[in-house]
Amino acid sequence: SGEPEDAWMKGLLFPLDFLWIGAGRRIADTHPNAPAPTSNTPDRLLTTYWSISQPTYVLETNAGTISEFGIKVGGQVSFDGFSGRGAT
Repeated sequence: SGEPEDAWMKGLLFPLDFLWIGAGRRIADTHPNAPAPTSNTPDRLLTTYWSISQPTYVLETNAGTISEFGIKVGGQVSFDGFSGRGAT
């Protein structure tokens, strides 16, 4: 999109890993183990997770995926059945 992107965990009941994917489908940034907020956390108190870079895609996975698969910034990502507008 050309600018840093953000993500938050509103309403989620389990932790996530965030992967920001940039040009050439390379991992541009990660945030592992983002905890689920406590129930009824007001929006203004929810943590916002920002990419450092300017990603094209954001991938949310189960917490621990980054560690389990040794995912690193700069790593190549491959996926099919997906366009810039969403799943096809």
